[in-house]
Amino acid sequence: MDLTNPALQDAFGVTPRDLTSKNWRICQDIAQIAADQGFDAVLGPSAAEPGATTLAVFGSAITDNATSVEDLGVATPVAVPLGVSD
Repeated sequence: MDLTNPALQDAFGVTPRDLTSKNWRICQDIAQIAADQGFDAVLGPSAAEPGATTLAVFGSAITDNATSVEDLGVATPVAVPLGVSD
């Protein structure tokens, strides 16, 4: 389910601010609806990194489809000065 889509946000009656607020209940409720409707994941705006997106993959999508899963924890974005590339 792609919650970066403004039309879908409108359908749920939420805004990007709602989806990135400290009130996790909104996202948890929408995630439950998505899982109940058969979605494997939810893509939405990132609360941790403004302007970025986050992907929440539901446990069954991982366990049913992955042959090897390694939890790498939480990654912190590294700021790269403008004009600098790898």
